[in-house]
Amino acid sequence: MPYHSYNQKSQTPKLIKYLKEKKTIALVSEAGTPGISDPGYHLIKACIAENIRLTPIPGPSAILSALVVSGLPINNFVFEGFLPTKKGRKSKIEQLFLEKRTIVFFESPHRILKTASELLNSWGDRHCIMAREITKKHEEFFRGTLGELLAFLKSKPPKGEIVLLVQGRESKRGDKDMNFLFKKKQLM
Repeated sequence: MPYHSYNQKSQTPKLIKYLKEKKTIALVSEAGTPGISDPGYHLIKACIAENIRLTPIPGPSAILSALVVSGLPINNFVFEGFLPTKKGRKSKIEQLFLEKRTIVFFESPHRILKTASELLNSWGDRHCIMAREITKKHEEFFRGTLGELLAFLKSKPPKGEIVLLVQGRESKRGDKDMNFLFKKKQLM
């Protein structure tokens, strides 16, 4: 049964009724872990409100996969999902400027160039990783600075699902450590 942002209001009560009849459903997503930047979150909230037992089953997570191979500090990070497309976008970027933790975003291939440009202009040339199509045939990781990423994206527009990780605001020592890891622009 399809469950998405266009039908979640009509489908949620049907699914809750089904679950109250002691039937079992599985929430799966064709785009990563259900509930993370997708409407599954609303169904999960509805189940909790109705005291329906939930059982998570571990599976692939683009966020964690990208973090693990990023080379950026991952003992603390912040996941921001998709940046707003219009209203509130500039203020969200400004709000994150002082963030010291690694910052993780989802981004579409149609907006990644704009996002990299805005982050570079607002935050300066921080280290970043663009992880694309993680665990799929055309998996790709770009490591470099936001400026290098911008140049790369202009020469090779990406396709597919993107996770963008950006170094948090660091001390000079932290920047030196990152320079060692990111000595060469890498595309794997």
